Amino acid sequence: MRGTKQSKWKSNDIEKLTGHKPEPHSRAVKIPKQDAKGLAYIKNWLKVEGVEYLEEFVFNPDRKFRFDVAIVDLMVAIEFEGLFSDKSRHTTASGYTTDTIKYNMAQKLGWTVLRYTALNYDQFPDDFRFLKQKK
Repeated sequence: MRGTKQSKWKSNDIEKLTGHKPEPHSRAVKIPKQDAKGLAYIKNWLKVEGVEYLEEFVFNPDRKFRFDVAIVDLMVAIEFEGLFSDKSRHTTASGYTTDTIKYNMAQKLGWTVLRYTALNYDQFPDDFRFLKQKK
């Protein structure tokens, strides 16, 4: 089960930064082992580095799209593309299309979206350091 991590951010801080008030939520999600390992790696790395993040962050309340992980103060979203389950919506035409709508909307709202799979999640630390230097 993935849920919202405790954070130093208050709801009105996030509202000022992103233009909307986040909704608290938690939902059970069955994640295949290969995918869970990659997402756990990214979250653990952020924790060790002392980077505050939120899970299942709704970045646009009009569509209720959620980021797997959001670093709100940098407006960086981390999306883990689950490809290793028996049936993944990421691999269907409609699911992939919905993902592209989500990512395009995020970009238009000023978010940087980093996408990973079970095969490339170890690139996250380098990608994050690069982005942090640019901001």
